[in-house]
Amino acid sequence: MSGLLYSILPLVLFVALVYFVARSRSGNGVTARQALETYIYFVIGASVITAAVGLVFFVRVAISQAYNSNGIRDDVILASVLAGTGLVICVLHLFGKRMLEQQSGKPVVAGKRVYLFTMLFGFGIAGLVSLPLAIYAITDYYVGEAPSYGTRHAPSTELAVATVTVTMWAYYLFRVLREIKKPGRGEMQVSAPQ
Repeated sequence: MSGLLYSILPLVLFVALVYFVARSRSGNGVTARQALETYIYFVIGASVITAAVGLVFFVRVAISQAYNSNGIRDDVILASVLAGTGLVICVLHLFGKRMLEQQSGKPVVAGKRVYLFTMLFGFGIAGLVSLPLAIYAITDYYVGEAPSYGTRHAPSTELAVATVTVTMWAYYLFRVLREIKKPGRGEMQVSAPQ
């Protein structure tokens, strides 16, 4: 799961690179502000993913307790480190974004859109993969035959991953829809050929 989420990071870099190359070809070079906006949103995205992985571990621990699993100490420590690191880095960069907007007096728009759509895409794919796997694991746990070699594997990991990714997917879908609804921001401007 985390491999899938972290494969989003090169995609973010690729999208940002394509964006900047397209802008530089049209005569509008990349400014320091645009580069800083891209960096801030890239790190915010990476920290959100890190915090989400930590949240997956927390949810897994809670679900494991429902199945009476033991040995969760390491999972709680790892979840705390991942979620805490992701949240601290995210908050610091959100503060940096706010300072950038206050200094220039202009909101960050282009970087925000790339960030929102990239996160929506990444969590959407992760949700589409993890939800059927969780449903299968739960169904197999309750309906399938018990293995002859030992105990059943509780579906806590699959359920935790699906819970977090689908929740993040819904959150970013809401954010994208809200961004599109804003007056003057959601419309695509197409000029007629002359």
